[in-house]
This record gives sequence, C-alpha cells and structure tokens, in this order.
Amino acid sequence: MSKKISIKLDYVDEKGKAKTTSFRIGKIYNWAIREFQEIQDQAIEVQKKFESIKKYEASKSDIIKSGADDWHDQLKDVNKITDELADDIKAVGAGDFFKKRVALISGILKDNGYTDPIYKDFDFWDRRVEPDQIINFLTFAVYKDLDVGGSGTKTGKK
Repeated sequence: MSKKISIKLDYVDEKGKAKTTSFRIGKIYNWAIREFQEIQDQAIEVQKKFESIKKYEASKSDIIKSGADDWHDQLKDVNKITDELADDIKAVGAGDFFKKRVALISGILKDNGYTDPIYKDFDFWDRRVEPDQIINFLTFAVYKDLDVGGSGTKTGKK
C-alpha cells in the first residue's frame, strides 16, 4: 500500500510575506517518476559540468606557475573548455528544464486533488518559491514510498 505524506512548502505571497502551505500526497504515477528522473539526469549533468569548470579554473594558476613556453596556449585551451561547459549549463536553463519541473509539480498536485490555478502558474514557482523548496517537494513526493530514513519536510503516514 502506498503512503500518504504531508509536504510543507514555504513561499512568499504577492506582498513578500513568508507563508507556508502543506500538501497531502498519496498518488504518484509512473509518468511522474519518469519525468522526475529526466529532470534529475539533467541536473546531475549540470552539476558534473560545474565541477569540471571548478577543476579547470583551479588548474589555471598551476599552468601560469609552470612557466612552460606554451602556458599562454594552455590557458587559452582551458578558457575555451570552461566557456563551452558554461554554455552547456546555460543551455539547460534556457531550455525547458524549469518549465518541465513546474509541469511535473502541477501534475502531481492535480493527481492528488489540488486544482487551484496558482499551482499551475510558472511565475508562482519561479518568483515566490525558493529552489530548495521545489527540489524537496519533488524528491519527497516522488520517493514517498521508499524508506530512505533521515528527516526533512515530509511526514509519512500509511
């Protein structure tokens, strides 16, 4: 039997006042798991590219200190690589990554009986909910039936 959990969501209202709401989530269908996995895969790729940029950036001082005859060329190569990685990261944000995330949240909420139009509104999620709240909501909702232990914003009830 699947669990029903309560997930708290912190956000700010139109006037900037901090608010909290709670959702009871009991239904997670395969489409949501599949969509979440695609979103997670993209996020992991972005994180890997960001880590690569950090390593390349750290190597710049070593290249300069090496005093090699071609250190200028090596530095140009590193800059070219980091620029390409940064462009790849920006492309994810410029694509439909964030819209897919909001569509997933809206779909999960709809599947669980929440029909208020605000939950379908991209601007609500983009401008009034912090990213960690979105990530927590999706993670706890999608993995609600797994016993992962730990603590967080969810409370599980069978």
